[in-house]
Amino acid sequence: MERKLLVAVDRSKDSENAVRYAAGIHSTLKNMTFTLYHAQSAISQYILDEARSSLKAKAELDKLLKKNDDTAMRLLDELKQKMTALGVAEEAVQTSTRPRSLGVAKDILDFAEKMRFDAIVLGRRGV
Repeated sequence: MERKLLVAVDRSKDSENAVRYAAGIHSTLKNMTFTLYHAQSAISQYILDEARSSLKAKAELDKLLKKNDDTAMRLLDELKQKMTALGVAEEAVQTSTRPRSLGVAKDILDFAEKMRFDAIVLGRRGV
């Protein structure tokens, strides 16, 4: 039976530790897939409100969303490469990113519930 593990990541050293930990689990439990998930930076409610009524603000919002998505994908690609360097097969690692909406913790839990992950791994200040 295949197990699905969600690894919540950001740019912190703790996230890199979580990635290393997940790769270590893979060495003992081979039948596992991983999803590296990043909740993007929050967008100001002011910008969201302005984008509803102004085409210029909408264009700026679109630019900001694209920038956030590109930044997140670069991070996820870097961490995916680290996992594969640690011995995890590339096809066993997926990536996903979404704009933050409910708050980081709630977004992670919401994504995990919707996608039916077996467990969540994340780093926390030296733990």
